[in-house]
Parts: sequence; C-alpha cells; structure tokens
Amino acid sequence: MVHTDGWKETKLFDSSGNLTNDTVYNTDGSTSSTVYSSGVKTANYVTNADGTHDNSFFNITGKSYVTEYQHTDAAGTVLSDTRLHADGTFDFKQVTNSDGSKVTDIYDSAGTKTQETIKYADGSSDVFVFSVSGKPGAIEHDSRDTSGTLVKIDLQNADGTHNVTAVTAGQTVQGSANNDQFQISPGSTTVVFDHGNDKVIGFHAGTAANHDVIEISKALVADYAHLQVTQSGSNAVVQISATDTITLQGINVHNLDHGNFLFV
Repeated sequence: MVHTDGWKETKLFDSSGNLTNDTVYNTDGSTSSTVYSSGVKTANYVTNADGTHDNSFFNITGKSYVTEYQHTDAAGTVLSDTRLHADGTFDFKQVTNSDGSKVTDIYDSAGTKTQETIKYADGSSDVFVFSVSGKPGAIEHDSRDTSGTLVKIDLQNADGTHNVTAVTAGQTVQGSANNDQFQISPGSTTVVFDHGNDKVIGFHAGTAANHDVIEISKALVADYAHLQVTQSGSNAVVQISATDTITLQGINVHNLDHGNFLFV
C-alpha cells in the first residue's frame, strides 16, 4: 500500500487472517516492522534514517522482565538495553557511552537498584553494591584495575562513616568528614584525610620503600612542624584540630617521619 504522502506499508497475515507483520517504509529511508503472534504484538524493529536501530520486545515469557528496548548503532552494536517488569519498573539497564565506558544497572523484583557497574574503556571498573548482606543501608564501592584485579573497597555505612580497604599496594584512599576506618596493610598507600576522628590500621611508618602517607590539607595544618602527635597506649594519635584526629593503630610516635605526611 502506497499512501498519498509517499510512505509505504506492507501487511502480512496468517492462514486464519491474523496480522503477523506490519512494515512501514518512510520517505526518509527509515523503516518500522511490527511483529504479531496470535494477534499480540511481540516485537518492533526500527531502522532509522541514519542506519541506527531501535528494537522493542513485548510480552516476554520465562524471564524476570516482560519488555525490552534496545538501541544499536548502524553496525548492530547494542548501545543501550533497558528491561522492564510487568509493572513498568526497571529490571536491567545498560548504556555504552561515547567514550567507550559502559554503565550496567541491576534491579530487584520491586524495581530497586541493587548494583551499578561502570566499566571504563581501559578495562578498569567501579562496582557499587546497594544491598550489602548484613549491612542495612550500606553501599559498597569496589574498584578494579585494567586487568580486573580488585584494588580497593569502600564500604559506606548507613550512618555515613566509611570502612575503606586498600587491597593492593600503591592506592590512594579517601573517606568522608565522618569517623572513618582505613585498612591499608598492603603498603605504599596514601590516605586523604577529610575531618573526623579516623583510624588507620596497618600503617607503615618510617622511610622504607613501602611507607604510607597521610595527606592533610594545609588549611588544617600548615606543615609537619605544626602536627601534634602523642602516644596513646600502643597507638599514635595525630591531633589535627579540636575535633579532628587520626589514630594510627599499633604505631609508636618515634617511628613516624615527616615523609609519612603530605600537606597540600
């Protein structure tokens, strides 16, 4: 069928007279093909004028979702994929950005996001887990390098405090303005201080090759000479201000060196 304004339409029917396919050819070169099964729409395939594609799938069975929308480039590479539950809430979303990074979101049966993964073009990634077992309200942020190796973990607790772990050596870790805890036993780690009463476990004091560094803003302390460091039991306590401290667990103050602190 050719319409007066130039676009064309082709319809196919089965032996029972049920519509099985309805294809529209637009004057700009784009096409849209809708597929039916027993009178029910199951898919729609759109080829846009620029060669990109938009594919939709409906009434999906046997999956945790019933509807899926995909957008692809001209070569057929999926750039975005969205899956929906029967009530319209999200089940899954994935978007490939122009810089090559890919963001994948996973949701539970109620449509609440449980995980987000950002995979960068160089192979490194950040994974955010919004439903941490045994930690109500906590968010876990795992960072992986270009080879996929886990390098650090940042657990933000429901009260806003952080438990940060440097899994491999040479990491820079930072918490919040709350009372955070850092586990940095791999060594050569830089802990960026941001207020609060923080605790650092596994600190490497002194000048050895694997020594650790506490980074402090000059707005808080001008330099090493102005630091107040005292011994409290087996721990070294660095007094930053009347309300800000860093406790270096298991460290003797005499083992600390100016190289263990960086003022920026």
